[in-house]
This record gives sequence, structure tokens and C-alpha cells, in this order.
Amino acid sequence: MALVAQAAKFAFKLAETVVLARLLAPTDFGLVAMVTAATGMVGIFKDFSLSTATVQRSQITHEQVSTLFWINLGLGVCLTGLIVVVAPILVWFYHEPRLLLVTVAVAGTMVLASLGVQHTAILRREMRFTSLAAIDLTSIVLADTVAVVMAWYGAGYWALVGLLTMQSLSQSLGSWLACGWLPDRPRRGTGVRPLLAFGGHLTAFEFVNYFSRNADNVLIGWASGPASLGLYGRAYDLMMVPTATIRGPLISVALPALSRLSCDPVRYRHYYCRMTEALAFLSMPLAALLFVTADSLIVLALGPAWRGAIPIFQILAFTAFLQPTIGLRGVVLLSTGQGARYFYLGLGVSVLTVTSFLAGLPWGPIGVATAYGIANYAMVYPSLRFAFRATPIVATDYFSAVRGPAVSSVAAAAATMLAQDALGATGSVRRLVASACLFLFMYIVTLALLPGGRGALWRFAAYARTWQSGQRSPVSAEKSLSHGNDVG
Repeated sequence: MALVAQAAKFAFKLAETVVLARLLAPTDFGLVAMVTAATGMVGIFKDFSLSTATVQRSQITHEQVSTLFWINLGLGVCLTGLIVVVAPILVWFYHEPRLLLVTVAVAGTMVLASLGVQHTAILRREMRFTSLAAIDLTSIVLADTVAVVMAWYGAGYWALVGLLTMQSLSQSLGSWLACGWLPDRPRRGTGVRPLLAFGGHLTAFEFVNYFSRNADNVLIGWASGPASLGLYGRAYDLMMVPTATIRGPLISVALPALSRLSCDPVRYRHYYCRMTEALAFLSMPLAALLFVTADSLIVLALGPAWRGAIPIFQILAFTAFLQPTIGLRGVVLLSTGQGARYFYLGLGVSVLTVTSFLAGLPWGPIGVATAYGIANYAMVYPSLRFAFRATPIVATDYFSAVRGPAVSSVAAAAATMLAQDALGATGSVRRLVASACLFLFMYIVTLALLPGGRGALWRFAAYARTWQSGQRSPVSAEKSLSHGNDVG
């Protein structure tokens, strides 16, 4: 059920990207991206990372979760008011009067989202991933329906505002219905101070991380206008649809599972290596395939008017080759309770990321994407060394886990690029399908020929069966990742 829901989520998100790109103009996407880059930064505080604190805590009481619920709701109300107040500043900064009402409308999503923070955390804590997948799928379907109908009737950028609003509302409502938990009134003396301290470190990280991840949108929108930002944003979103679909469920499994194994270093390291290998098995070939098929994919998915997004998309695919697996360094820190180190890691990465954006800005969206990719590869080894210090993991564990998928993906990409001229005309369905089939064949064959490759294929098959069955126990999940030889 979970596997089917995840596939359906991918299909609907891809359909959303394709349909809305043909109904709306790049400027529409750029206008909303200008707002969400700012409101999303403020919106981090509505959660205050208390959902992660609820998941990570080995034991937590009903009274504590109830208190956290009311804290989240209060933050959501306060942040809504703050965003409304700063709306005129965004109008001044971008010299775009249409942003005033859009910002006020998007602000309301803060309260809606804050209502479901703790209910979603409880579902994650209980590892009810099938329920979470069903909630995500339902919210995507409802939000996409609202957005497409509004866009069809000429609502323009307001269709994207409707999408954000419906998604927040349906996510919170769905988590309440699935969880069945009702909060009591807040009380003093429930012992939430350690949870708030943990959440404070995480929020500080999320703030600087979000700032660095979205500074590109702010800078491109300010320097080049909404049309250029629309091209950049659509290329980024199209890249994130498949990568987030793969990464999200695995990260959701990894945090609670590793948190419960943190007292057993041997099993902890073993699980991390298997999880990293499984994520690399999917994400690395996907990024490589998107890189070599970018020309056909952009034209077929978004339309000929979006050809300007092709080089941006390829550069982002190059960056996405390592990003999902590198992201597990944060899960290691969170699962071992190292909130302060998590923040310092985010601060260092953010400084380098924003610096790269500024360095590439004179060359427009392509320059920003290129500088960002270079910075990401430059920080891989130092960030792993820093994150894994005082944990059961070392940097070589990561490289051993991703070695097979990385080599196989590069080999398959090279073979596909050499054969593309014989696979059909650029922008044709035939070329895209033939390229994907050739790439998949070469990837599997190359991986099977590498030392330990066949064992990796068997391990992933075993993990896929466990994920499909919706197992909740981290011990059961660990066993499913233990088939075959050890990594390293």
C-alpha cells in the first residue's frame, strides 16, 4: 500500500508540474516564488522543530505533546500576523505591487499548517508510513485539483496560492483524522523544556539552511525579475518531484529507526550503511538519467516555451547526484541527539551556499546553479568529517555505501549519451523512452558486474518488499537491509 501511494504521489506531482506549466506563464510562478521564499523562512518557526523532538524522544507523555501542540498553534498565529505586517516590505524590495495581496493570502497557511504538526509527528513516531503516504497523496490530489481548476478559469498566479492553501488545510485535517489524538489544555511542569531546547537548535539549523536554500530565489527574483525566476523555479521543481519522492520516505524511516538504535553502535552503523546504499541505489541513477534526458524531458513536460530551463535543469541534476545521500549526515546528528552540532553544520554549509549564489549571480540563473553545484561538491568530505565526529559512523562508510551506484550511474549515463543520436529526434517521446530503457539496462548490468553489486541488488529487493508491506519496526527494517555482504 505504501509503495502504491508513493508511486501515485509521484504521478500526481509530475502531472501538476506539467499541467500548470502549460496553463500558467513563467511570471506567475516567479511571483509566487518571490513570496514563498520569504514566508517559508518565517514559517520554519511555526514548527520550532518540535515535531522532530517528538519523534526523536525515547519516551514522551500525552501532557507534553499537548503542550507542544498549543505552542505550535500559538507560533502559527503570531507568524501569520508578522507576515502580514512585512508584506509591504516585499513589495518595496521587489518593486512588484502584486505581491501585497499574495503575501497576505499565503500568510494564512501558517495557522492551517501548525494545527497538524504534532499529529503528523505522532504518526511518524509510530512509523505509520502508510497513513502518512495516504495523507500526502490525498492532500496533493485536492490541492492539484483546486490549482488546475483555478488556472483553467484564468486565475493566473492565484491558482498557485490556492494550491498552497488547500495543501496545508488537507494535510492538517488528514493528520487529525488518521492520528485520532486530541490535545488537552496546556499545563506547566510537564517537562517540555528539554524538548524546546532540542527544537531550538534544530530550528536555528532549519532557519540558516532554508535561508541558504532559498537565497537563490530571492537573488534571482531581485536581479533578473519574475520571468527568469519562473524558469529557474520550474527547473528546480521538476528536479525535486522524483528526487523528493525517493528521499522523503527513506528519511522518514531513517530518523526513528536510527534513534532507537543509537545505543547499539554496531547495529547503528550497519543500518546507516544499508540505508545510504538503498538511497544511492535509487537517487544516483535517477539524477544521472535526468541529466542525459533533460532536453526531451523539459520540452515534453513543460512545453517548447520552457527551453530556457534545459541548461539550468542539467546543472541541478548534476548537483542532485550526491545531495540526497549527503542529506543523511543530518539524520545521524539528529538521531544521536546532537542538536548543537546540527546547527553548526547548517551554519557552515549555509555560508558557503549563499557565497556561491552571490558568486554566480552576475551570470543569471545558469551562473547561480553552476556555482551552487561546485560548492556542494567542495563541501562533501569536510561536512561528512564534521557531522560523523563522535558518532558510530565515519566518512569512509558513506563512500563505501555509494560507490557501486555512483560508478554504475556514471557508466550508464555515458553509454546513453553516446547512443542518443540513434534513439530519435530531440524532444520526442521515442527518444525519452529509449534513453530511459537503455540507461536502466546499462545501470543494472554494470552494477551486477561490480564487486558486491549482485548482493546490493538482492538487498534492495529485500528492502523494497519490507517498505511495501509497511513494516513499522526499526528492527524489522534493519533485518530487511541486512541481506548480503557488509558494506566496506
